[in-house]
Amino acid sequence: MIIGALLIGVIMLLVGLGFLASRRSQYQAARSLRESAQALTLAESGLEDARLKMLKLYDFPPWVEGQTTFAYAEQLTTGSYQVSIERLANADLEDGLYRITSVGLVGPPDSPTARAVVEAEMVLPGVIATFRDGGGF
Repeated sequence: MIIGALLIGVIMLLVGLGFLASRRSQYQAARSLRESAQALTLAESGLEDARLKMLKLYDFPPWVEGQTTFAYAEQLTTGSYQVSIERLANADLEDGLYRITSVGLVGPPDSPTARAVVEAEMVLPGVIATFRDGGGF
């Protein structure tokens, strides 16, 4: 009788541990999905930040003669974004064609837990033309 009760107890313990293991992987998948969405949102924020700065600030980006790429980064509470603005060939400062690449990072920049890249092309004075590698709005 005692052996039967112990056997049933061990079986119930093993079944319970199996359920806990499956729950753990479900929680990890949900966390990964949430962090991926956060990274995409951060990347889109960087793209919008660059677009608005280019439209509203006369001297942004501060080009040096011969320079074709300008990059900057912003640190936020849950992560950061890194923006690169590339002036494409034959594009002048007032009415040019630019490629903006924004990388959203969740967690510390040196060891992020999620990363997303959004790339767009923009013609000043202002409409984003295409998205790549991350969807759009």
